[in-house]
Amino acid sequence: MNPALQRLLVVEFRRQWTILALITPLLFLVISSLIILLPTRFMQNFDIGDKLHQTMSFLVPVVSAFFCFGIISNDVKDGWLRTLLVRAIKRQEYVLVKMISALGSIWTTILFASILPLVIGALISKVTVQFDAVEVISLCVLYFGISLTYVAILTFVSCWLPGVVNVAVLMVWGIFASAAHYYVGFTLWDTAWAVFLEQFVFPSGFFDAVGAVRGHSHTPYTEILWGIAALAAFLGLTFWSITKIKVDQSSE
Repeated sequence: MNPALQRLLVVEFRRQWTILALITPLLFLVISSLIILLPTRFMQNFDIGDKLHQTMSFLVPVVSAFFCFGIISNDVKDGWLRTLLVRAIKRQEYVLVKMISALGSIWTTILFASILPLVIGALISKVTVQFDAVEVISLCVLYFGISLTYVAILTFVSCWLPGVVNVAVLMVWGIFASAAHYYVGFTLWDTAWAVFLEQFVFPSGFFDAVGAVRGHSHTPYTEILWGIAALAAFLGLTFWSITKIKVDQSSE
């Protein structure tokens, strides 16, 4: 990465950490602590992998949405994108930096809000602590893929719709994704085009891989490949969409 993009990455990372963003990780820390610590007294063991899964299944979508509010459309509206393009920053470089800075902020928050309660819970727990390093690492990698998918979808939508509509679209998309996943799974499971379309429009590969890891049923190579394919499709749409934005017009 050239020096100009490195400086831009630092600037974008700092721009995301507003006063509200600085307070938010503390709120997520409290919520994660409740998820991790409250049920401990009723459990026979303290399973690190299970607690990590419970926490990240909540934090990843919520934190991703928080740091991707109007991730592109807000820059178009306030003229920031126009300023960068005048300084010879390419559109694809700009959107890449935006997504990297968003991922950095997302995982700074997630690690802060999940690791600390897990450590405290393991130390104060009066039951047996179970720790499977392979499972924990696998879950972290898969949830990183899920967060990157969320960022790609939110960035893609923000290239076309104004303000924070991208987050509202993600919420509706999530509802339809759940419905489509069950409908295809129970009704059209033997229809190739339906399975193919569902995996790309409502990608669930990484989620399915998480389920396989948690259930210790099999090594989820197929699920991971589906997740990567869908992620690549949304990244391609995002890098194409950024070239269609008219920076001289407000997205509003």
